[in-house]
This record gives sequence, C-alpha cells and structure tokens, in this order.
Amino acid sequence: MSRRKRRDDSSGGPSWLTTYSDLVTLLLCFFVLLYSFAIVDKEKFEQAASSLRAAFGSIGNLSQSSGDTLISLTPYQKGDSIFDMHDIGNGDETKEDTEAGTDNEKGGGTQGGTYVSNVQEKIQHLIDELDLNENIKVIDEKSMVILRMDSVILFDTGKADIKPSAKDVIRRIGEILKDLDTDILVQGHADDRPINTREFPSNWELSTKRATNVVKFLINECGVDPKNLTATGNAEFKPIVPNDSEYNREKNRRIDIAILK
Repeated sequence: MSRRKRRDDSSGGPSWLTTYSDLVTLLLCFFVLLYSFAIVDKEKFEQAASSLRAAFGSIGNLSQSSGDTLISLTPYQKGDSIFDMHDIGNGDETKEDTEAGTDNEKGGGTQGGTYVSNVQEKIQHLIDELDLNENIKVIDEKSMVILRMDSVILFDTGKADIKPSAKDVIRRIGEILKDLDTDILVQGHADDRPINTREFPSNWELSTKRATNVVKFLINECGVDPKNLTATGNAEFKPIVPNDSEYNREKNRRIDIAILK
C-alpha cells in the first residue's frame, strides 16, 4: 500500500511558476526594446538634420515637446563641424561669417545697407560737385535710398529722349551704381496735365518711356547689370507735392532711382 503513495518532488516548483517567469522575461525584453527606441543617436540625428536642411533649406529649430532644442537646422558651418545657433553671440566669428559680411557690404541686398550708404555718400558728393542740389535729391528711407531727379534737367517738355546735357550726369551716376548688386527701380512720374500725342496717348506712356530710356542708358553707357534694373511708369498718380503751381508740377515731373538696401 505504501509503495503506491506518490512521492513529493521537492526538487522543482509548481508548473504555473514556469509560465509566469517566461512572461516576466518577455515583459523585460519588451521594455528594454522600448527604452532603446527612446534613445536618440545624436550623431545620426545630426546627419539626418543636415540632409533635411540641404533638401528643404533652413526651416527653423527642431525641438522636443519640453522645449529643449535638440539641434538647430540652421547651424553655422566651420570646416566639418556643426555649431548650434546657441553659439551665436559668444564673440567668436567663423571665417564664413566674416566672408558673408564682406559679401553683403559689396553686394547690397537686404543686408547691404552699409555699402548702399557709401554709394549714397558718393552720389551726394557728385551732386555737390555738379551744383545740382536744387534738381537732384538723395533721400534715405528705411528700405531704400531714392535718387530723385527733376525731369527738367533730363527731358524736354512732352519728350522722352534724354537731353545731351543730362547724359554726362546720368553717366557719372551710373559709374557709381554699376558696382551694386541689388535691385534698382527706375520710376517715371508726370504732373497732372494731360498729354495726347501719337507717341504718348497719356502720361502712362510718357512716364514709362522716360524710365525705360534711363534704364537703357544705364545698361548701354554705364555697364549697370540689367538683371538689377526695373523700369516703371506711374503717370501723374504719385505726386510728392500738390499740382497747384508750376513749381510744384516741375517737382512732380521726375525720375526716381530707388536703390534697395
């Protein structure tokens, strides 16, 4: 009878414990895998960011939801190193920063205000030299420098051909403008007196033709880059003073050369 009794196996645990330990092991592996996904390889991330920047241009800073910047997508380059935008303002200038500043001063554009100011001084010196302060004004505005020229020294009444006496003035101005690499708008303006000829049915045609002739002269005689020039006509609709006297009408008949900063 005693031989039929089942012995207690003290060498192992219950069978459910094996299943439970397998489950715990699987859960551990699962959370380790999740943790590995949460760790960002900074080097690989920087490489990916550089590729995105090259493909799409500068699109700002990529940040975590907490607001901490992971990496700037608009870094400065120095050799093969990438510097985050937080390094800006620490007093160290990269070689590219210095070269970019020099190019901006030479090239005008939105950051070329310094060089445009130098051009402004040269033009004002020329005006003083030619004693034309009554007929030519240099106006410094926030986004542009305007060279305002009375039409009386440039054109005969009702005509668009540049006077021979005015060509030397425009030529000397063009010698200064040709070194600029920024947009130059040549704008023709008329007074409120109507015109109706075969060549110029209205002030629109007259003001546009005058601006166009100045642009062509700057290109052909002065060597100004044509891609920087634009000619527009505004007829009588942008006066600078009321058209209530002959003197004021003379001031409204003008050519404005707007040099964008």
